[in-house]
Amino acid sequence: MRHADFSVYDLGMEETLRIHLLNLSEAFRAATGITPATVGKRAINDNTVFGRLAERDSSFNVRTYDRLIGWMSDRWPADAQWPTDVPRPAIIEQVA
Repeated sequence: MRHADFSVYDLGMEETLRIHLLNLSEAFRAATGITPATVGKRAINDNTVFGRLAERDSSFNVRTYDRLIGWMSDRWPADAQWPTDVPRPAIIEQVA
């Protein structure tokens, strides 16, 4: 059995998601004035997360990605455009 050759892809999934987080945090700063460090502190109690992502000093898991993206999505200003290159989480209605 021959394994797929993944070298044809420009970026791995982790790098793609890292770019999404960094681009979104800068767009969020532009729209709200809230720094990435503050987003990290408020969303996951880690004010260094975006700095480490930018420096590529650490890895992250999908739960961290979801929490950061979700936090910004929930607080995204109505008059600001969500970046087109970052998928936005779907809003799921909660049943009472």
